[in-house]
Amino acid sequence: MPASSAEVCAENDECGRGLHLIASMAYAWGSAQTATGKVVWCELSLKPAGREERVGRAAAVLSAYHEPGSTSGLDPVALDERVTDVITDLLHWLAVQGGDPEGALGRAQMHYEAEAA
Repeated sequence: MPASSAEVCAENDECGRGLHLIASMAYAWGSAQTATGKVVWCELSLKPAGREERVGRAAAVLSAYHEPGSTSGLDPVALDERVTDVITDLLHWLAVQGGDPEGALGRAQMHYEAEAA
């Protein structure tokens, strides 16, 4: 995946924002090497991804991490533990795929803060 160069970005405050903007707005995105360099692609959804859609997907994932039933009956401590388990498992999976878990956490935090505002 594309990444910004720390040496170049240290000299320029504007550096590295493009990929973060793409990641926050795109439904899907990635990069590919070509004979002449690298191309970054993205897919934009015509349907806005609302908070309800994200919460619904999260509830579906969390349901796999406990006995049958709803996540609404969990106390805050148990729910926090389950969310932590989901995030940890995803980070392990990402690392095995050759991804950057720390970068993913940073981007996720940035997306959450932008969408929560």
